[in-house]
Amino acid sequence: MNEKKDGEMNEKKMHDEQETLEDVLDAYVASITVPSQQALKEWIRRYPHYRRELLEFTVSWTKMEHLPPSSDVEESDEELLVLRGMSVVQSIMNEHRNKDRADKEKNEIHLRSLLDEGSRFSLSIQSIATLSDLVCQLRYKKS
Repeated sequence: MNEKKDGEMNEKKMHDEQETLEDVLDAYVASITVPSQQALKEWIRRYPHYRRELLEFTVSWTKMEHLPPSSDVEESDEELLVLRGMSVVQSIMNEHRNKDRADKEKNEIHLRSLLDEGSRFSLSIQSIATLSDLVCQLRYKKS
C-alpha cells in the first residue's frame, strides 16, 4: 500500500513539473531561427510526450517559411495601415479644431470683458483699441 502511494506521488510530481505544450513550443521557437530535422529530433528527445505536436508544428512552420506571402494579406495589411494612419490624422485634426475653437471662444470672452470694462469707464471702442495698442507696445519694450 505504501508503494502505491509513493508511485502516485511520483506521478503527480512529474505531472506538476511537466511543462505545458505552449511553454515547450515557445521555447522551441525561441531557441532556433529556422526549423530543422536536427533541432526537431533534439526537442522530441527532450519532450517525447509532445512528439506529435512538435512534429506537426515543425511541418507547419517549414511550410510557412517556404510559401510566398499572399497578395491578399499584403493588400489588406496595407489597407489596414492606411486606415489606421487616416484615423490618427483625423484625430489630430479634430484635436486642433477643438483647441482652435476653444481658443477663439476664450479670445472672444477676453474681448467682451475688455469692452465691458471700457464701457464702465465710458471709453469708446477706438479709445480701448488705442490703449490696448499702447499696452502691447509697453509690454514688447519690457521684454
